[in-house]
Amino acid sequence: MKVLLLHEEDIKKDARFFTRPVNEAVVEDVRRNGLLNPLAVWREGERYVLIDGYSRVEAFKHETNIPVVLVEGSLLDAMRERCRRNFWDKSRGMREAAQSVCIVLEANFSVEEVASHLLPPCGLEPSVEVVNILARVKDLDPVLASVLEKRRATLKFYEWAVFLPREIQAAVARAAEKYNLSISRVRLLMEAAANIYDRQGAAETAAWLDKLMREEHSSCMFMYYVERMARPRLWAVNEALDKLDLEVRKRGPFKLRWDRTLESDEVVLEVHYGSKVAQKNLSELTPWLKEVLERAWRILRDKKV
Repeated sequence: MKVLLLHEEDIKKDARFFTRPVNEAVVEDVRRNGLLNPLAVWREGERYVLIDGYSRVEAFKHETNIPVVLVEGSLLDAMRERCRRNFWDKSRGMREAAQSVCIVLEANFSVEEVASHLLPPCGLEPSVEVVNILARVKDLDPVLASVLEKRRATLKFYEWAVFLPREIQAAVARAAEKYNLSISRVRLLMEAAANIYDRQGAAETAAWLDKLMREEHSSCMFMYYVERMARPRLWAVNEALDKLDLEVRKRGPFKLRWDRTLESDEVVLEVHYGSKVAQKNLSELTPWLKEVLERAWRILRDKKV
């Protein structure tokens, strides 16, 4: 790539490449310490369009010798270089990646070209499916999009969100804001909404969420009802294992514990005896404890957890 010295007036800003306001802290830092990395511009016809350095260029008002790296080629090449420079720390978020994808698609580049050229610099899998998900992010309810962005949601969360009808998205966003839900709880809320939507429709799902919020539950109680709707099989498993746990406790200082994280399929099943923990290592357990654990595992298996 060539390095040029340009006048500030020759560097044009373009809304296609920038979505955030000027960061005044960055401007002041450049004024005090100078420019550590050159700006990047793309030659579009006779114009030099700024693709990286939206805040830094503000420190060079009326300057005549601003060092810039010249990117040549198509809009796709320019957008790829912008993503390469800005998404290396993955702090930009899915909304900006989605905006880049939509701009390039609107310029009549194919989905396959976008997948192979634009997604890797954004740290995403170069697949058509990912492009299709990102292309729908622009139609998200703006409040839900803001909720996901503030919580640094990964692509998987956006995939859940974009397939929900708009009125459900809005209801999910209202609940997330009211209870200040973490990203894992927002995911659980979307899962519950999807389950209800499959059976009853969009209007009924949004009404259920709004009714739950009007009842003024605490955050914990709100999530209790949400989780029952999101994971009915897990609740059935909990009830079955609770009954088994009561039976276990009658035989001595034993306690049955099981756990499954929201983000993985790993299940931990343990029997506690005092301060010692015996996992499912059948060779070290008494025949009775073997039977308890085998019964617990059958419950998990039969409920397809």
